[in-house]
Amino acid sequence: MKYIDITKPIFDGMEKYPTDPDVKISAYKALEKGDSCNLLSVAFGSHTGTHIDAPRHIFDEGETVDEIGLESLICRAVVTDVRAFSEKGFLDEMSKRNVKGLLLRGLTDEDALTEEKAILAVNSGIKIVGTERMSIETSTGKSHPVHRALLSNDVIIVENLILERAKDGFYNLMCLPLKLKNADGAPARAVLSYD
Repeated sequence: MKYIDITKPIFDGMEKYPTDPDVKISAYKALEKGDSCNLLSVAFGSHTGTHIDAPRHIFDEGETVDEIGLESLICRAVVTDVRAFSEKGFLDEMSKRNVKGLLLRGLTDEDALTEEKAILAVNSGIKIVGTERMSIETSTGKSHPVHRALLSNDVIIVENLILERAKDGFYNLMCLPLKLKNADGAPARAVLSYD
């Protein structure tokens, strides 16, 4: 089995969504200062780095991170772009291979998922949709149509992936967030595996 880590590392002062908290990581204890161990102090928002959006992110009564079933986070997945995903033959192939994860490469608005294509993903039985983008939305408005289309149907969103080392194709996906109680989102370690 071979593995590809598609997770962005979290570090002090890293880039984050403009309205999110700053990422602050510093030494709380350090052997070099005479402490008995090394220990970091870590502060960041729940949507830092590679992270999942749970339904609670958009809906007050939505499922929280700690309530999400592992079957939505560990599944067969495909790495592709939006254009390929929309083709009928491609959807048939995904269904045949029992694909539940859709990971979309591309960082421009032309590569992004639209509300219509999000609904297509829902209707195709997808349980997790990922993007390399910082947000799955193409706009910064408050309506969040793509988030709403996916999260209202319990389709988990994973943002800020690194897909440059993964060729287009089918993989096993494991995307495990920190199990933060009652959280709307959480940083996650996302890994693809293949034979």
